[in-house]
Amino acid sequence: MQKGEGAPGWSNGYILHNYWGASDFDNEAAQAMAVQDIKNSAKEFLHHPRYALWFYAEKFASQWNDPTYECFAMTHMDNDHRSAVAQKLYEGVPHRAMTWFMNQYQSLIYGGCFLWILYTFWKKKDLSRLILVITVFGGFLFHMIWEAKGRYILPYFVLMLPMAAGGLAEASVRMREWLKRHGRLPVKMKMQ
Repeated sequence: MQKGEGAPGWSNGYILHNYWGASDFDNEAAQAMAVQDIKNSAKEFLHHPRYALWFYAEKFASQWNDPTYECFAMTHMDNDHRSAVAQKLYEGVPHRAMTWFMNQYQSLIYGGCFLWILYTFWKKKDLSRLILVITVFGGFLFHMIWEAKGRYILPYFVLMLPMAAGGLAEASVRMREWLKRHGRLPVKMKMQ
């Protein structure tokens, strides 16, 4: 609930400063400071709702809109032992191309999940299909109140893959049916 190094809600050294430094490893003192700091942040959000909205919008975007899930940031430190080819993955045209591809892939998966929820769950209302949605949504809520980082979202992204596959498959079937109804299937596809 505080500003951090990367974006709102990211690590800001709070543990090092307050728990280890200011409280001198006293658990009760550290707990009292944490409770007071949470109250202070909550009061600020209540008194400044536009700031609270900005804070949580930025926190959300900084985690869920990073298609690299911090893979470059977390492995960029030891660049003295990389080959020239490997170093290109961290800079220049190869890096930009890979990041562009990852962004497109992430958008495809998010879009597929949306379609899956729209077609499969929303229309059929089958609660047995909710386990993945509940897990991802629970992760979203958890990281909105807990520390934020792009790399924390990667496990939820992996859980979204089957939902996205289902959504894209259903969209493909529906598109094919629509084209068939309107006589717009290419000749090659009509023969199948």
